[in-house]
Amino acid sequence: MYLFIPMKAPNGKWTANEYVIAKALARGANYYIGYSSVFNSYGFTDQVAQMIHVVNEKYSLMKKIGGIRYKLIKVLPNRIYGLESRKINKENIAFSSKERALIDAFVFYNVKKASDILVSN
Repeated sequence: MYLFIPMKAPNGKWTANEYVIAKALARGANYYIGYSSVFNSYGFTDQVAQMIHVVNEKYSLMKKIGGIRYKLIKVLPNRIYGLESRKINKENIAFSSKERALIDAFVFYNVKKASDILVSN
């Protein structure tokens, strides 16, 4: 993926949306943005994610682009379900549904911490 900085970029600084970059990093694999990356959007936690988690069927790697950290997590294809699509910058980006995010909370955290987070919200 190439990023071109438009002439009208404020102070010459510009970057693509982090979720569009995450989709590009998945390189055509079935994927979704999940784990702590969506917990805040569903009200499970007040903390904003410090990393974009890209759950996919092909790649495991860590990458930092434009100051944003990305973690691609390889899972079996049958673990990629319960998704919703959100339109961002004319791209369809796959995110975990609220129900899928509930399941992922127990994968991401230990059972006690996940229970504490979900019960308190």
